[in-house]
Amino acid sequence: MTVATIGAVLGLVAWVFVFVPPREGIWVRNRAVAAVLIGYSVVVLSWTGDLGHALGRPGAGSIAIGLGVGVVWLAVTQVGHRLLARLVPSIVARAGDLYRIAAGDRCRDVVVAVLTMGVAEELLFRGVVQFHWGLVGGVAVYAGVQLVARNWALVLAGLLCGAVFGVVYEWSGDIVAPILTHLVWTGGLAFVWPLTDATGARIPEADEVALTA
Repeated sequence: MTVATIGAVLGLVAWVFVFVPPREGIWVRNRAVAAVLIGYSVVVLSWTGDLGHALGRPGAGSIAIGLGVGVVWLAVTQVGHRLLARLVPSIVARAGDLYRIAAGDRCRDVVVAVLTMGVAEELLFRGVVQFHWGLVGGVAVYAGVQLVARNWALVLAGLLCGAVFGVVYEWSGDIVAPILTHLVWTGGLAFVWPLTDATGARIPEADEVALTA
């Protein structure tokens, strides 16, 4: 098995470990998974001699690309979600299911999850899988593992985000840019600019995210 194949299987196992058990303990599982994914990615890329090539040499340009695309993709997501909510109203409930995962939990737990998993996902799905299997392979695996959560909106997000993050990775030539895009997008939706329904009203579950210290 290649390192990308093992990485894809590891990603699937990780998503099962996080999403299938009861919600209780999800942040502990999240941190454990992030550590494993980051560790695997760095170790195998070092072992194959691809670490420097896969991670690239980030500079001011890649930082600007990552942050800029993150903000633009956040805005596009808001517009697209609002339009889709008119055509397929059930997407609002599916988005609410995602916000409900973090509703009422400590801000520290949610912030750590956003940061660590953003880094872990990009290292694995872009730095390992896409690096070896190309953009289409990276997107397919990233969207595929989301099926574990049994939420079609998350699968759609995985497909679209996988494409955006993957293009940013190819464009910038380093892993820092897609990591920043990922963090801006996820953090923005979680804490700054939550999704709404078709009328522009905030999803109730979003108001409960990370409100406790």
